[in-house]
Amino acid sequence: MNRLVRLAFISSMNGGIGTYTFNLLNELSKFVDEIDLYVFSSPRNFNNAYAKKLPPNVKLKLNENGSLHLLFKLMVSIGKFRRYDILHINYASFFPFALFVKLIWHIPYIYVCHGCPQPEYEKGLSKLYYYIEAFSVMPISKWASRCINISNYGKNLLFNRHKVLSEVIYHGISGEFHETNRIARDSIREKLCIESTDYLVLFVGKFSRYKNILTLLDSIPYVIANRNDVKFLLIGEGELYDEIIDTIKNIGVAEYVIIKSNVEQICNYYLASDLFVLPSYTETFGLVLLEAMASKVPVIASCGGACPEVLGDSGLLFDPKDSEELACCILKLITNKQLYEQMQLRGLQRAKQFSWKKAAKHYLNIYYLVTLDNLTKNEWKNRH
Repeated sequence: MNRLVRLAFISSMNGGIGTYTFNLLNELSKFVDEIDLYVFSSPRNFNNAYAKKLPPNVKLKLNENGSLHLLFKLMVSIGKFRRYDILHINYASFFPFALFVKLIWHIPYIYVCHGCPQPEYEKGLSKLYYYIEAFSVMPISKWASRCINISNYGKNLLFNRHKVLSEVIYHGISGEFHETNRIARDSIREKLCIESTDYLVLFVGKFSRYKNILTLLDSIPYVIANRNDVKFLLIGEGELYDEIIDTIKNIGVAEYVIIKSNVEQICNYYLASDLFVLPSYTETFGLVLLEAMASKVPVIASCGGACPEVLGDSGLLFDPKDSEELACCILKLITNKQLYEQMQLRGLQRAKQFSWKKAAKHYLNIYYLVTLDNLTKNEWKNRH
């Protein structure tokens, strides 16, 4: 395979996109000579999880606290981008920068749509940013040399809203997620004061409206009314933190719920768990679903967005507005050993169908096609 020389990768190191960025770059670095990384993230997220693990040919050029700060820095240093073969952009709000680079230096870019923004679920400055992101989706997609989506659900949504065609490249799953490590499981459960006979239900994600964690909390009284040996572990942080704490107290389930943030070795928390729940109103992919399935943890997810697409027949689905239905799904898996083991095996096999190596090969093919097309166009312009 021919090598690409210089790639500029503009992204975030927060949340699922941070996981995507780190794992994809690890694979891309095997075929690209130089990858320069321009990101926004909380310093804690980047320094703790990624800083020391980047391949030697991936260089961190900028790391800003927010996307608009990063956009400003990119615009100020726009002249430096004439050296790249292609830009890989993961947020629509970087459209002004991408357009200038394309028009001035004739450098192509691809845009990866990780989801159509939903400002209605946000508040304050986050709401403003999401409106900017939502407004920018159509122009950045229209001007992109290629537009990529991470699921067929996202592809259809982008077309229905903006009449933009895109192609789908699924995420992969990191090798650190595996189905057996008894020592890690016992260690985490001991740290959390979870009895070996208890069932542990796990949630991993941002504490935000669209993640719909309040429906999960509302399901807990129904579950513990039938089984008092079930505990719930919520890993994340976000603007709903205080509301979550208040809700837990108000519904009287404090002894059944554990909240953690900034955990190291998240893979071990999957191993310590018996069920995984993703109650989001909508997901454009849901990388945590793969992480759970690869860890041999049965999954319950909402029927919103791409969750059914990612799960296939390897998990249970519920209406994201129906906490009782969610409770029934939890109890169904706990009480039906045959179904539980069936979901374990199906999930494990399903997760094996996704890999970052496969994803990287798709992206590389697109890079080559785009840069070749760009060279051909520039040669034609120079001759005429």
